[in-house]
Amino acid sequence: MSLIIGFVLRDGIIAASDRCVTHHDANGHTSNGFDSRKMALFGTRTAVLHCGNYFADSDKTTPVQQFLEDCTKEFSAIDPKAIPIAILNKWIALGYTGENIMLILGHDNEEGFIYRLDTKNYSIDCKFSGGKFGGTWDGVTGIATSIM
Repeated sequence: MSLIIGFVLRDGIIAASDRCVTHHDANGHTSNGFDSRKMALFGTRTAVLHCGNYFADSDKTTPVQQFLEDCTKEFSAIDPKAIPIAILNKWIALGYTGENIMLILGHDNEEGFIYRLDTKNYSIDCKFSGGKFGGTWDGVTGIATSIM
């Protein structure tokens, strides 16, 4: 189970996630880990948090975190609001099948924003932008509701 939380404030962002992962190997064995990163930083003003499958690909060779770290090298210099579509396009181009939710939150010189990217449905929703501020979360929503 995962928990990712993002807040957009007037002066910046707050991003938080747990570090627990559960994944199944090719033999159907389940393993747990408690030292996984679920956040990637794109420059100094944008973060991507993820929850869902541990692996991006059906071969179970590429962890989602590795995919996002590769994306940081490729997309850190682009407009922060273009990062969600750049990530989704790369995900699709690589043929990844992992079912994940990503929160992309950032703050440019004028406003903050939070996008929710769903890799299963290939969708991107804008949660906050245009001068609006607030928070959103995904993953273990019962626990997140209690925290909020």
